[in-house]
Formats: sequence, structure tokens, C-alpha cells
Amino acid sequence: PDDYIKVFKGDMVQILVSQLHKDPEQFNDPEKFEPDRFLPQNISHHPYSYLPFGAGPRNCVAKRLALMEAKLAILYSVYNYRFEICDKTSVFIGIVYLIIKYYRRDNSQQWKDRNIKPGNPNSLYQLVWKKRFPEELYRYGDKKYGKLYGFKGLGTTTIVCARTDFISQVLSKEFATFNQRRSMGSSGGDPIMDNMLHVVMGDQWKRLRAIVSPTFSTGKLRKMRPLIDDCLQALVTNIGKMSANSDHSVDMKTVYGAYTMEVIIQVAFGTKVDALIDDKNPIILNAKELMANFSVSKLPRIMLIMLLPKLAKLLGLQLFPRHILAFFADFVHKIIAERRSRKASDGDKRYDFLQLLLDANERKNEENSDETHKQETTTESDVLSEEQTTPLQLNTKSMSDEEMISQCVLFFIAGFDTTSTTISYAIYLLSESQESQQKLFEESKSIFETKQDIDYDAIERLEYLNACLMETLRLFPPALALERKASEDITLTGDGGPDDYIKVFKGDIIQIPVCVLHEDPEHFKDPKQFKPERFLPQNITHHPYAHLPFGGGPRNCVAKRLALMEAKLAILYSVYNYRFEICDKTLRPPERNHTLGLIIPKEVVLRVEKRVH
Repeated sequence: PDDYIKVFKGDMVQILVSQLHKDPEQFNDPEKFEPDRFLPQNISHHPYSYLPFGAGPRNCVAKRLALMEAKLAILYSVYNYRFEICDKTSVFIGIVYLIIKYYRRDNSQQWKDRNIKPGNPNSLYQLVWKKRFPEELYRYGDKKYGKLYGFKGLGTTTIVCARTDFISQVLSKEFATFNQRRSMGSSGGDPIMDNMLHVVMGDQWKRLRAIVSPTFSTGKLRKMRPLIDDCLQALVTNIGKMSANSDHSVDMKTVYGAYTMEVIIQVAFGTKVDALIDDKNPIILNAKELMANFSVSKLPRIMLIMLLPKLAKLLGLQLFPRHILAFFADFVHKIIAERRSRKASDGDKRYDFLQLLLDANERKNEENSDETHKQETTTESDVLSEEQTTPLQLNTKSMSDEEMISQCVLFFIAGFDTTSTTISYAIYLLSESQESQQKLFEESKSIFETKQDIDYDAIERLEYLNACLMETLRLFPPALALERKASEDITLTGDGGPDDYIKVFKGDIIQIPVCVLHEDPEHFKDPKQFKPERFLPQNITHHPYAHLPFGGGPRNCVAKRLALMEAKLAILYSVYNYRFEICDKTLRPPERNHTLGLIIPKEVVLRVEKRVH
């Protein structure tokens, strides 16, 4: 009767579950892991001394689901794998490591049957905790396992392939089987992410690609070219202003980042900005925040989204913050509405990316309308059979507003850091090789002294400029690896005879380490050296699938021509107007940001001297 407590209104009753669970009165040897104590015949503890989900009417409502989910994961894991403590295991990292990194107990026979050498690159652990750069892991794998090896992780089989005979099949000859990339199904239903050309699959990809590709044709690029004029003049002016200091040093990454931002905004939307001066512009602020999502701090989230898309979707994770995507959606929606409300006259014709998409879409709608009209006038019955094409199906040839917005946002993501980084590295390499810079300067003089308007065709004729850019892309490719996913089982045959084959199963990922290909001495003599001459037309000897800065086959970079034109113009105008040199502030090589699959320097500081013409 004397064992009681008084609880007043507003008091908090705190139940220390951790102490209950380690009470020796309830659990013998409480610090010891003894599953047997929970077998039905052995349970002796008080029912309220074990409360992982609380108790009573207000306990965890999803208790059964959580238990089922956990039991299934443990069951499948232990059935398929053996887990052991190792010297790298710690209380926290060991648990996470075992979750994200595991392999088959004994899969040597399986790999042998598939004619693939097994590998164990430890990529996740090395990338996330050791902060290793991705290309280091690819080089390590190439050195230890060779040009073709496979590994299993997170329920996916990955085959790393640096053999051009197999690569040509994956990217082109067997494209019907390898027309998809790794699933990135973690947008949480966001229409912008879901409709990007980079991630869509099947018929939707075919339809969008067919609409988008013509906007980057040679004819369209000739019309886009004048949009970049103001950006080039701003670039030349900004280099001059920033080099007007005591030692004439300039961080070229900052300069070319501003130039690339201006070009993208101008070419994508027909909107002018000055990215260096107007850095508070909402477009620029949101674009910079958009690109910040590839920093090292976001690496675990990105890898979770890439490797476990279903779990990431369940957790509500996505690559880009919703407020940024919402900003661009609203921004593009307003431009679309404005242009539709007042169609430009022939004298005021626009040639930016969004307008070209709108024009292409309008043509598709007209074609659909014509086809629908023909269908209606030639069909005797108002009821269409299942085999006939319905107006609804015909209309899917066009592009929705959400799909157009998605391609514009993708334009930012794919074109900003990649292009500005490429230009920065090109100028850095030309600073190291003054002989190459002088050759390029002489070529630039030949064009500037004969033409006032450096149009698209004039740029294409500059062979040494192209060679410098191609060699830069070889040494510093925008993407370190390409991936394709098999949609069905297939056997690929190599060039080594009847025993040279590999078996690829449905769902397997073929990973092509571009950085390894570009450094292969079989294709490029002295691969670590900057030698633009190797890309002059008369000197090209490498396999066409050994140089893949923009991917290859039908699913290569759709905006390749635009990216090359943008980079060539920046390099041409820079070298014609300024001389660039290595200085005491230059880091050799430039220090890198730790990003997933991209080579992005923190800064590229060079000494800049104005040329006198």
C-alpha cells in the first residue's frame, strides 16, 4: 500500500527503455547477444520490460510493417551472404559498411560461367570514407583485374569494361539491348526529374530524343551562334578587369564559370545576365545552388539514390531540392506563356533552346492534327478498332510543358560545370605548353584578321583549336564513366576468337571507365602528356570508341555540338586576346573538388597578359 507515486497534471513520465532492456533482473547477462532468450519457450521477462515499439494504445502503429521489413532484409542477407568483423570495423562505420557493401559468399563459378573475371574494388568504402577520387579506383581496378571484370553490390551486378570491341557493341551495335541507364527512380514523383531526357526510358526517350535532337542540328547551331556574342564580349572584358592587379593573376575557373552561366541562360531562355556582376540575380542564385548538389557533402545521398533508388524514394530523398526545381518550373512556365501569347514576327524570330522546343512541339502538334484529320475523314466507322492509331496516341508525339521544363533544367545541370571545367583545364594546359598556345594563337590570328564574324562554319575549320579541345577532353573527360543497363540476356563476342565472349544478364550494369580508356597507351602514346597534335585529322590512329568525352551511340550527349561550339569560342577569344602563363599561385595540377564522377577544379589561377595586336 505504501508503494505509490503521485503524478500531477502536466508532469512528464519518462520511461528509460535502454535501462529496462539491460536490467539483469529481467535479462540474464544483459550486455550479451543471446537471441535464444526470445524463443517462445525461454521468454521469462516482464512484458513491460521490453519496449522497442512502446506499448498500450499509443504504441508504434506501424510496428508490424517495421518488423516485417527488417526480418525480410535480415533473412535475405544472411541466406545469401556471410558477414564477418574485420580490422576496419568500428561500432558505427562497421554497421554502415556491412549494409552498403557486401558480396556473394562464393561466386567464382558463376563468374567463370559468364567468362568474366571477378573483382572487388571496394568502391563505396573508398569513395565515401577514404575520400578517394573515382578515377583512382578505376585505375586500381584496371591494374589489378584487367580491362574486363565484374562485381556484385547492393543487389546489382556491375561489369566494368574498358575493351573497345565490347564497348562498341554496348553503345551502338546492340543498342536495342543497352538503351537504358541505371535507374534513378527517386524523384518522389517530381515531374521535372522524371521527364529529363537523361533518365527517361523506352518509348518516352525515343519520343523526346526525336524532338530535342533537331534543336542541336548544324543548321540550328548556326542560328544560335549570335546569341553567344554578348557573352564572349563580357568574357574578354572580365578577363581584362580581373587581371588588372599587381601580379596579373586570375582564377580562370571563376571567369569561365560566369561565361558558361551566361551562355546557358542566353541560349536556353534568350535571357541576358552578367554572372560576375549580377550575382544576386535569382536565376544565378538558384543555378549555383542547383550545381552545389554534387559536392562531397552530398555524396552519401547521391550514392544512395543511385544504388538504392527504391529505398531513396521511400525516404523521400531526391537529387535536387524541390524549391530550386519549383523556381525553374515557374520561370520557364512564365516564358512559355509569354511567348505563346505574342508569337514573334519573322523579323523578331528567336533561336534559343526553349523557342526551338516550342517550335518543334508546334510542328508535331500540327502533324498530329493532320494525321488525326486524315484518320477521321477516311474511317467509315466512328469506332476505331484496337489496331488503329487513336488521336490520343498520335498526340503523344509532341512534348508536354513539364517535359520542356525538364529539358531546360537538364540543360543547366549537364552544361554548366562540365563546360566551364573543360575550358579552364584547356587554358591551364595551354599555359603549361607555351608552344601549343602559340600555335593556337597563330591559328586564331588567321581567322580574326580575315573575318569579323566568327560564325559556326569558321570555328569548325580551325583544326588546331579542335585538337587542343579534344586533347583536353581526353585528359580531363567531363564524365569519368558511362553506364548502360541490359534489358535482356545477351552474349557479346569479342575480337579474340570463339572463346572471347561474355554473358550479360538482364539488369546488369555495363560500366565504361572513360578515364581508363583515355589513358590507355595502346590507343594514345605517352597518354599522360598534353599533345594536341594527336587529334589533327592526319594523325588520328586511336579506336573510335577509345575517346568518349560525350559518350557514344544513339544515347550520346544530345548537346555535344553546342558544348563544343561554346568551349571553342571561349578558348579562341581568350587566346587571341590574352597570353596565359603558370605563376607562383598556380597549383599543378589544380586542386580538385571531391565529386561523384566529375573532375571539377576548385580554382585555376594563372598569370594573364593582354596581347597587343
